[in-house]
Amino acid sequence: MSQNRQKPQGSASRKAVSGQIGDVLSGIRVPDLPYPAGKLAPESVSDWRPLLSSCWAEQRDERVTHVIRSVHLDWSSMQINAAYVADRIMDVFLKTSGLHPELARRVARLRFYLAWRMNLEGADAFSDTLTDWLDSLQEWRGWSDSGGRSSRVLLDQIDALVIAVSSSFESGEAAPVEEFCRQWQQDAEKRNAQTGKLRQRLLETEQGAARQRRADQTARALIGRALQGRTLPPAITTFILDYWYRLLKQAIWASGVEGEAAAMVQSCLSGWSGSAIRRCLTRTVIGCTPLVSKLAID
Repeated sequence: MSQNRQKPQGSASRKAVSGQIGDVLSGIRVPDLPYPAGKLAPESVSDWRPLLSSCWAEQRDERVTHVIRSVHLDWSSMQINAAYVADRIMDVFLKTSGLHPELARRVARLRFYLAWRMNLEGADAFSDTLTDWLDSLQEWRGWSDSGGRSSRVLLDQIDALVIAVSSSFESGEAAPVEEFCRQWQQDAEKRNAQTGKLRQRLLETEQGAARQRRADQTARALIGRALQGRTLPPAITTFILDYWYRLLKQAIWASGVEGEAAAMVQSCLSGWSGSAIRRCLTRTVIGCTPLVSKLAID
Protein backbone atom coordinates (compact mmCIF):
# COMPACT_ATOMS: atom_id res chain seq x y z
CA MET A 1 0.00 0.00 0.00
CA SER A 2 2.73 2.47 1.01
CA GLN A 3 4.73 1.64 -2.11
CA ASN A 4 1.72 2.33 -4.27
CA ARG A 5 1.37 5.74 -2.68
CA GLN A 6 5.03 6.57 -3.13
CA LYS A 7 5.13 5.96 -6.87
CA PRO A 8 2.90 8.90 -7.84
CA GLN A 9 4.92 11.14 -5.53
CA GLY A 10 8.14 10.06 -7.24
CA SER A 11 6.58 10.62 -10.65
CA ALA A 12 5.37 14.08 -9.66
CA SER A 13 8.80 14.93 -8.27
CA ARG A 14 10.47 13.90 -11.51
CA LYS A 15 8.05 15.97 -13.54
CA ALA A 16 8.79 18.98 -11.38
CA VAL A 17 12.53 18.49 -11.82
CA SER A 18 12.07 18.01 -15.57
CA GLY A 19 10.20 21.30 -15.72
CA GLN A 20 13.02 23.06 -13.89
CA ILE A 21 15.63 21.59 -16.22
CA GLY A 22 13.59 22.72 -19.21
CA ASP A 23 13.40 26.25 -17.81
CA VAL A 24 17.15 26.34 -17.21
CA LEU A 25 18.00 25.03 -20.66
CA SER A 26 15.95 27.68 -22.40
CA GLY A 27 16.13 30.63 -20.05
CA ILE A 28 19.57 31.23 -18.54
CA ARG A 29 22.84 32.83 -19.57
CA VAL A 30 25.81 31.78 -17.44
CA PRO A 31 28.70 34.26 -17.19
CA ASP A 32 31.99 33.35 -18.91
CA LEU A 33 30.46 30.80 -21.26
CA PRO A 34 30.82 31.27 -25.04
CA TYR A 35 27.27 32.25 -25.96
CA PRO A 36 26.70 33.49 -29.50
CA ALA A 37 26.23 37.21 -29.98
CA GLY A 38 22.81 36.59 -31.48
CA LYS A 39 20.55 33.74 -32.44
CA LEU A 40 22.31 31.41 -34.86
CA ALA A 41 20.66 29.88 -37.90
CA PRO A 42 20.36 26.10 -37.49
CA GLU A 43 22.84 25.48 -40.31
CA SER A 44 25.40 27.73 -38.59
CA VAL A 45 25.43 25.75 -35.33
CA SER A 46 28.42 23.43 -35.02
CA ASP A 47 27.74 19.73 -34.66
CA TRP A 48 29.21 18.76 -31.32
CA ARG A 49 28.36 15.08 -31.39
CA PRO A 50 31.79 14.03 -32.80
CA LEU A 51 33.55 16.15 -30.16
CA LEU A 52 31.50 14.78 -27.24
CA SER A 53 31.76 11.24 -28.61
CA SER A 54 35.54 11.59 -28.71
CA CYS A 55 35.64 12.84 -25.11
CA TRP A 56 33.51 9.89 -24.04
CA ALA A 57 35.63 7.37 -25.95
CA GLU A 58 38.75 8.76 -24.25
CA GLN A 59 36.92 8.61 -20.89
CA ARG A 60 37.93 12.13 -20.03
CA ASP A 61 36.99 13.67 -16.67
CA GLU A 62 36.88 17.16 -18.14
CA ARG A 63 33.78 19.35 -17.87
CA VAL A 64 31.71 19.78 -21.01
CA THR A 65 31.79 23.56 -20.62
CA HIS A 66 35.59 23.46 -20.57
CA VAL A 67 35.63 21.37 -23.72
CA ILE A 68 33.39 23.73 -25.69
CA ARG A 69 35.40 26.71 -24.51
CA SER A 70 38.63 25.10 -25.68
CA VAL A 71 37.57 24.99 -29.35
CA HIS A 72 36.60 27.94 -31.50
CA LEU A 73 33.30 26.82 -32.96
CA ASP A 74 29.81 28.26 -33.06
CA TRP A 75 27.64 26.86 -30.29
CA SER A 76 23.98 27.58 -29.77
CA SER A 77 22.64 28.86 -26.45
CA MET A 78 20.87 25.52 -26.04
CA GLN A 79 24.12 23.61 -26.44
CA ILE A 80 25.92 25.78 -23.93
CA ASN A 81 23.11 25.52 -21.38
CA ALA A 82 22.90 21.75 -21.91
CA ALA A 83 26.64 21.53 -21.24
CA TYR A 84 26.26 23.65 -18.10
CA VAL A 85 23.34 21.61 -16.73
CA ALA A 86 25.09 18.29 -17.45
CA ASP A 87 28.19 19.51 -15.62
CA ARG A 88 26.18 20.75 -12.65
CA ILE A 89 24.24 17.51 -12.31
CA MET A 90 27.31 15.31 -12.51
CA ASP A 91 29.36 17.55 -10.22
CA VAL A 92 26.64 17.15 -7.58
CA PHE A 93 26.59 13.39 -8.25
CA LEU A 94 30.33 13.19 -7.63
CA LYS A 95 29.98 14.96 -4.28
CA THR A 96 26.85 13.32 -2.93
CA SER A 97 26.50 9.82 -4.41
CA GLY A 98 28.51 8.13 -1.65
CA LEU A 99 29.98 5.75 -4.23
CA HIS A 100 33.62 4.73 -4.47
CA PRO A 101 35.52 7.58 -6.23
CA GLU A 102 36.49 5.38 -9.18
CA LEU A 103 32.90 4.27 -9.77
CA ALA A 104 31.52 7.78 -9.28
CA ARG A 105 34.03 9.25 -11.75
CA ARG A 106 33.18 6.70 -14.42
CA VAL A 107 29.47 7.33 -14.10
CA ALA A 108 29.96 11.12 -14.00
CA ARG A 109 31.52 10.95 -17.47
CA LEU A 110 27.96 10.55 -18.69
CA ARG A 111 27.98 14.36 -18.67
CA PHE A 112 29.04 14.20 -22.35
CA TYR A 113 26.11 11.95 -23.25
CA LEU A 114 23.62 13.98 -21.20
CA ALA A 115 24.70 17.28 -22.71
CA TRP A 116 24.24 15.86 -26.20
CA ARG A 117 20.81 14.39 -25.42
CA MET A 118 19.54 17.45 -23.52
CA ASN A 119 20.38 19.62 -26.51
CA LEU A 120 18.14 17.34 -28.59
CA GLU A 121 15.39 16.37 -26.13
CA GLY A 122 15.58 18.81 -23.27
CA ALA A 123 14.62 17.30 -19.91
CA ASP A 124 13.31 14.18 -21.69
CA ALA A 125 16.94 13.08 -21.89
CA PHE A 126 16.39 11.91 -18.31
CA SER A 127 14.04 9.06 -19.16
CA ASP A 128 12.52 6.94 -16.39
CA THR A 129 14.78 4.06 -17.44
CA LEU A 130 17.93 6.16 -17.14
CA THR A 131 16.82 7.79 -13.89
CA ASP A 132 15.91 4.43 -12.32
CA TRP A 133 19.34 3.11 -13.28
CA LEU A 134 21.09 6.09 -11.71
CA ASP A 135 19.01 5.62 -8.54
CA SER A 136 19.86 1.91 -8.45
CA LEU A 137 23.57 2.69 -8.16
CA GLN A 138 23.00 3.41 -4.47
CA GLU A 139 23.10 -0.32 -3.80
CA TRP A 140 26.82 -0.19 -4.68
CA ARG A 141 27.66 2.08 -1.78
CA GLY A 142 30.48 0.40 0.09
CA TRP A 143 31.91 -1.20 -3.06
CA SER A 144 35.68 -0.96 -3.34
CA ASP A 145 38.07 -1.54 -6.21
CA SER A 146 39.78 -4.45 -4.48
CA GLY A 147 40.70 -6.34 -7.62
CA GLY A 148 38.62 -9.32 -6.55
CA ARG A 149 36.02 -11.17 -8.58
CA SER A 150 33.03 -9.14 -7.36
CA SER A 151 34.95 -5.94 -8.00
CA ARG A 152 35.75 -7.05 -11.53
CA VAL A 153 32.11 -7.92 -12.25
CA LEU A 154 30.97 -4.35 -11.56
CA LEU A 155 33.81 -2.83 -13.57
CA ASP A 156 32.92 -5.12 -16.48
CA GLN A 157 29.36 -3.79 -16.33
CA ILE A 158 30.67 -0.22 -16.41
CA ASP A 159 32.80 -1.19 -19.42
CA ALA A 160 29.55 -2.27 -21.08
CA LEU A 161 28.20 1.24 -20.38
CA VAL A 162 31.13 2.70 -22.34
CA ILE A 163 30.19 0.53 -25.32
CA ALA A 164 26.49 1.41 -25.03
CA VAL A 165 27.08 5.16 -24.92
CA SER A 166 29.52 4.95 -27.82
CA SER A 167 26.85 3.09 -29.79
CA SER A 168 24.36 5.84 -29.01
CA PHE A 169 26.75 8.52 -30.22
CA GLU A 170 27.39 6.52 -33.38
CA SER A 171 23.74 5.81 -34.16
CA GLY A 172 22.40 9.15 -33.00
CA GLU A 173 19.81 7.37 -30.85
CA ALA A 174 19.37 6.83 -27.11
CA ALA A 175 18.22 3.23 -27.60
CA PRO A 176 21.58 1.51 -26.82
CA VAL A 177 21.86 3.32 -23.48
CA GLU A 178 18.22 2.63 -22.63
CA GLU A 179 18.75 -1.07 -23.36
CA PHE A 180 21.88 -1.10 -21.22
CA CYS A 181 19.93 0.39 -18.29
CA ARG A 182 17.12 -2.15 -18.68
CA GLN A 183 19.57 -5.05 -18.81
CA TRP A 184 21.38 -3.73 -15.74
CA GLN A 185 18.09 -3.61 -13.84
CA GLN A 186 17.17 -7.14 -14.94
CA ASP A 187 20.58 -8.44 -13.81
CA ALA A 188 20.14 -6.64 -10.48
CA GLU A 189 16.72 -8.24 -9.97
CA LYS A 190 18.16 -11.70 -10.66
CA ARG A 191 21.06 -11.03 -8.32
CA ASN A 192 18.76 -9.80 -5.56
CA ALA A 193 16.50 -12.84 -6.01
CA GLN A 194 19.49 -15.17 -5.68
CA THR A 195 20.71 -13.27 -2.64
CA GLY A 196 17.26 -13.50 -1.08
CA LYS A 197 17.12 -17.26 -1.63
CA LEU A 198 20.59 -17.70 -0.13
CA ARG A 199 19.66 -15.55 2.85
CA GLN A 200 16.51 -17.63 3.39
CA ARG A 201 18.48 -20.89 3.22
CA LEU A 202 21.00 -19.58 5.73
CA LEU A 203 18.17 -18.47 8.00
CA GLU A 204 16.45 -21.85 7.77
CA THR A 205 19.75 -23.63 8.45
CA GLU A 206 20.41 -21.47 11.49
CA GLN A 207 16.85 -21.90 12.74
CA GLY A 208 17.14 -25.66 12.26
CA ALA A 209 20.42 -25.73 14.17
CA ALA A 210 18.93 -23.65 17.00
CA ARG A 211 15.88 -25.92 17.10
CA GLN A 212 18.16 -28.96 17.24
CA ARG A 213 20.13 -27.43 20.12
CA ARG A 214 16.92 -26.65 22.03
CA ALA A 215 15.65 -30.21 21.50
CA ASP A 216 18.96 -31.63 22.73
CA GLN A 217 19.03 -29.44 25.82
CA THR A 218 15.37 -30.11 26.61
CA ALA A 219 15.76 -33.89 26.21
CA ARG A 220 18.79 -33.94 28.50
CA ALA A 221 16.97 -31.85 31.09
CA LEU A 222 13.88 -34.09 31.06
CA ILE A 223 15.92 -37.27 31.35
CA GLY A 224 18.05 -35.79 34.13
CA ARG A 225 14.89 -34.82 36.01
CA ALA A 226 13.32 -38.27 35.49
CA LEU A 227 16.41 -40.14 36.71
CA GLN A 228 17.07 -37.88 39.67
CA GLY A 229 16.90 -39.87 42.92
CA ARG A 230 16.20 -43.18 41.15
CA THR A 231 18.24 -46.34 41.24
CA LEU A 232 17.80 -48.32 38.03
CA PRO A 233 19.57 -51.38 36.68
CA PRO A 234 22.69 -50.42 34.65
CA ALA A 235 21.13 -51.86 31.47
CA ILE A 236 18.09 -49.58 31.88
CA THR A 237 20.24 -46.52 32.57
CA THR A 238 22.42 -47.28 29.54
CA PHE A 239 19.34 -47.71 27.37
CA ILE A 240 17.85 -44.41 28.53
CA LEU A 241 21.05 -42.45 27.95
CA ASP A 242 22.03 -44.09 24.67
CA TYR A 243 18.69 -44.73 22.98
CA TRP A 244 15.72 -43.19 24.75
CA TYR A 245 17.45 -39.83 24.84
CA ARG A 246 17.71 -39.86 21.04
CA LEU A 247 14.05 -40.80 20.68
CA LEU A 248 12.98 -38.05 23.06
CA LYS A 249 15.16 -35.47 21.33
CA GLN A 250 13.69 -36.41 17.94
CA ALA A 251 10.15 -36.23 19.31
CA ILE A 252 10.78 -32.77 20.79
CA TRP A 253 12.44 -31.57 17.56
CA ALA A 254 9.50 -32.82 15.46
CA SER A 255 6.57 -31.65 17.57
CA GLY A 256 7.85 -29.64 20.51
CA VAL A 257 7.67 -30.44 24.20
CA GLU A 258 3.87 -30.31 24.14
CA GLY A 259 3.58 -32.60 21.09
CA GLU A 260 1.88 -35.99 21.29
CA ALA A 261 5.04 -38.01 20.60
CA ALA A 262 7.11 -36.10 23.13
CA ALA A 263 4.33 -36.37 25.73
CA MET A 264 4.19 -40.16 25.28
CA VAL A 265 7.94 -40.51 25.69
CA GLN A 266 7.94 -38.25 28.75
CA SER A 267 5.09 -40.19 30.34
CA CYS A 268 7.15 -43.36 30.00
CA LEU A 269 10.08 -41.61 31.63
CA SER A 270 8.07 -40.28 34.54
CA GLY A 271 6.44 -43.62 35.26
CA TRP A 272 9.39 -45.94 34.81
CA SER A 273 9.67 -48.54 37.56
CA GLY A 274 9.61 -52.32 37.54
CA SER A 275 7.04 -53.80 35.20
CA ALA A 276 6.04 -50.33 33.91
CA ILE A 277 9.44 -50.07 32.25
CA ARG A 278 8.90 -53.33 30.36
CA ARG A 279 5.37 -52.39 29.27
CA CYS A 280 6.49 -48.98 28.01
CA LEU A 281 9.46 -50.37 26.12
CA THR A 282 7.38 -53.15 24.58
CA ARG A 283 4.61 -50.75 23.50
CA THR A 284 6.88 -47.99 22.16
CA VAL A 285 10.13 -49.25 20.73
CA ILE A 286 10.17 -53.07 20.80
CA GLY A 287 12.33 -54.39 18.01
CA CYS A 288 14.29 -51.16 17.57
CA THR A 289 17.44 -52.49 19.28
CA PRO A 290 18.63 -55.79 20.61
CA LEU A 291 18.64 -54.28 24.08
CA VAL A 292 15.00 -53.27 23.88
CA SER A 293 13.98 -56.71 22.63
CA LYS A 294 15.92 -58.37 25.43
CA LEU A 295 14.29 -56.15 28.07
CA ALA A 296 10.83 -56.82 26.66
CA ILE A 297 11.38 -60.59 26.69
CA ASP A 298 12.84 -60.57 30.16
